[in-house]
Amino acid sequence: CAPVIVAHSMGGLALRRWWAEPGCLDRVHHAITIGTPHAGTWLARFAMSPNARQMRRDSRWLQELQAREPADLGRRMTCFYGHCDNIVFPASTAAYPGANARHLPGVAHVHMADHPAPWQELQQRLQG
Repeated sequence: CAPVIVAHSMGGLALRRWWAEPGCLDRVHHAITIGTPHAGTWLARFAMSPNARQMRRDSRWLQELQAREPADLGRRMTCFYGHCDNIVFPASTAAYPGANARHLPGVAHVHMADHPAPWQELQQRLQG
C-alpha cells in the first residue's frame, strides 16, 4: 500500500510539487499537512528569497502548481490549520480545496508539529 506522508509548513508545498510529477500520484495514499500555506500566506509579501516569494498569496508558482494537480486531490489530504498561526495567515490559506480541514485552536505555527491531533490522525490512517 502507498504511504501516508506528514509534512509541516513549506514541506507540504514541496510534497505537492513532487506529487504533481507524472507517475507520483499513486505513490502516496494520503497526505497530512500541518500549517502548510496551500494558498500562500500574507507574510510572504515581505519575502526576498525565491522560495518564500512562491508562497505569496495567488503567486504564479502556486497557480501553476494547482493547475498541474488533479481536481480531486483534496480528497486525499487532511490539512491542520490554526487561527494562532503566526506564519501562515489568514488561516483559510492552510486548507487545500476539498481536503479534510482540521482546526488546531490556540496553537502557533511551530508548535503545530508537536500537537497530538496530527499524530493521532496518522495513527488512525496507518491502522485503518
